[in-house]
Amino acid sequence: MSSAHRVVIVGGGFGSLTAAIGLKGAPAEIARDTLRNEFRHIDPGSANIVLLEGTGRILPAYPTDLSEKARRSLEHLGVEVRTGATVTRVDGKEVRFTNQGREVRLPARTVLWAAGVKASPLGRALANGAGAALDGAGRVRVAPDLSIPGHPEILVLGDLATCQGPPARRGARRHAAGPLRRRPHQGQTSGASHGTLPLP
Repeated sequence: MSSAHRVVIVGGGFGSLTAAIGLKGAPAEIARDTLRNEFRHIDPGSANIVLLEGTGRILPAYPTDLSEKARRSLEHLGVEVRTGATVTRVDGKEVRFTNQGREVRLPARTVLWAAGVKASPLGRALANGAGAALDGAGRVRVAPDLSIPGHPEILVLGDLATCQGPPARRGARRHAAGPLRRRPHQGQTSGASHGTLPLP
């Protein structure tokens, strides 16, 4: 395939998935009427979309089964998903990445970069001060009630938190209200993402 007809999306988070779906999975009228005018040199319907993710799966902060469902959905749309792909160079003609110790060169003129997002430095401060565990992106690993294990008085939510249990499945926004309401003493709980949270 010509490099002009290939779009490489770097990263396996929500931004990357949204871009891939927008380019490949858009309804026909959007691809024909809207995207055609936005991308003069790309026909969204015929473009080869390749998504590169450096870890072993897309949506790595979420449970494995959700990552697999997302991957299957993208592949069903015709998006090529490559995991374990660490991008080392982008030069306007090709994307170079390593995969299992070997270098791969992928001709592409269009690259959408949606990787390398790091969490707030507050995560590192919580690790140093409260012993919080961090994931590879610097997010704080929290218990199902959104507290730091061993510190029930500290809640972390939003983009700074990662939870492998039920909150990630059900959505942190919906799940966060319960733990906040259940705190017995107002003013004793702090929300790491946003300073002190007033409690109801």
